[in-house]
Amino acid sequence: MNEQLRELVKNRLAAAVNCPAKEDIVEEITADLTAKYDDLLDSGMTPEEAFAKVQEGIGDLQEVVAFINEANRRSEEARKTSDNPFAGLEDLMRQMGKNLKNLEPSMREVASDLKSAAGHLGAAAKSLAQDSKATFKGSRETLHGSKEAFKDIAHSVRSGLRSTLKNLSETFEDGRYRYDYTVPAADLNGVEVITNSGDVTFGVSQDDNIYIVELSRNELTEDKLARIQTAGGILTVAQGQKYSAGSVLFSYGMLQSDFEIYLPQRGWNSISVTSSSGDIDLEKGLEVATLTLHTVSGDAKCPQLKCGVAEIHTTSGDVILTGDCCEARVTTVSGDCDFDGNADKLFVKSTSGDFSLNLCNMPCAMELNTVSGDTKLYLPDNDGFSLRYQRVSGDVRSDFNLKTSLSDKSGTAVYLEGGSRTYSMQTVSGDLRIYRR
Repeated sequence: MNEQLRELVKNRLAAAVNCPAKEDIVEEITADLTAKYDDLLDSGMTPEEAFAKVQEGIGDLQEVVAFINEANRRSEEARKTSDNPFAGLEDLMRQMGKNLKNLEPSMREVASDLKSAAGHLGAAAKSLAQDSKATFKGSRETLHGSKEAFKDIAHSVRSGLRSTLKNLSETFEDGRYRYDYTVPAADLNGVEVITNSGDVTFGVSQDDNIYIVELSRNELTEDKLARIQTAGGILTVAQGQKYSAGSVLFSYGMLQSDFEIYLPQRGWNSISVTSSSGDIDLEKGLEVATLTLHTVSGDAKCPQLKCGVAEIHTTSGDVILTGDCCEARVTTVSGDCDFDGNADKLFVKSTSGDFSLNLCNMPCAMELNTVSGDTKLYLPDNDGFSLRYQRVSGDVRSDFNLKTSLSDKSGTAVYLEGGSRTYSMQTVSGDLRIYRR
């Protein structure tokens, strides 16, 4: 019977791409259905009746198919990024083009200086030809003047190169190279950080400037330093060149650097961080209208956040979010999600990650979706709510005295008179527990 149930589950999930996540989910659902089948046999049903009952209870698995396909897509994206040593090359070439364009004014000055120097040298040669009786001292003075002209050219070149370094200073401490950048924050209202490998930490600045610290165990050449620019009120911090020729050909020189970004203590319109493998940590009490965090394997920690809309996406990283949010959206594949605070709207989705949601208020909207992860939801005393639920084999229980039983595979359960709040919760094999705070 176990094999028969497994084939039944496989057929229901035929639209999902074949991948390790699908295999795990098939095995988990099969085990739960087998246990349910055995319970029905023990209750007195015939094998045919028990199988029909189990088959009837499976329900629609389209949500599970969507979860599997999304998990596989994210896994493939992460694999391609790690397997392709030239990932990001197009962006790098585009940035190099911008840097060359920024150097264009300095190079025009150099060309002008070269033209001027050529004029000086021509005049000097003409003077020497016309006055062969000039003294050695006079010739030396003429050559000295030419030397000074070339010094001016060299100075111009150095000045042009320095202008691309964004007010940079370099020090070495605690076994790492430290690069400090300073950016005036007066005209800025948002921050975007893009990094491949390394942690990103946000802190509080003590004045009106933004301070950026880049830490690396290897000394960074100019092409590997962070690319920092401002446009449209947004400060963009992008990790430098990911690979050198040596890292591709001889497996050395892989770039990894951590970033510390200190922002003035005020409300920010937007903060966005995209990272492959680094953790993301935000300072306690950070105020931001829109927070967007994307990470593959890194964790995201946002303590005592004051936020309008928070969107956090991870593959295997965990999410810890505390504070107040008008709207919070968290999506993970296998990472867990812990939320503690107030949220007017809360949307959490995961394949196998567990949820622990400790709410101080009753949200006006809430949707929880999981395939095999367990959910613990803590709610305060309230004047009522309705719960639309759907499950395959997971168990649903509540501390609140719901008027409708939770024993069915799907339905709507009501607490008190239902109030004006309707929550949606879907699971395949994960358990759902609703506790009273």
